[in-house]
Amino acid sequence: MIVKFDTALGRFLYSRRIGVAEPVFADIGHAIGIKWFTLRGKVKMNIQWMLSTIVHNILKIFRYGTRYAYG
Repeated sequence: MIVKFDTALGRFLYSRRIGVAEPVFADIGHAIGIKWFTLRGKVKMNIQWMLSTIVHNILKIFRYGTRYAYG
């Protein structure tokens, strides 16, 4: 991984992650209040994660309108 991130392209792509993926995790943890999984097993955890992302998208639609719901 160090080799991948040690290039200009790797640093650019990783810097985009901060603005794209990290706010979703922070919002789900802070605003929605889901900080850990309460179920066991990959299938159940996946279902719980999908439900929390659905709630995240519904809250984005409610707060900002449909323009910001999918990105």
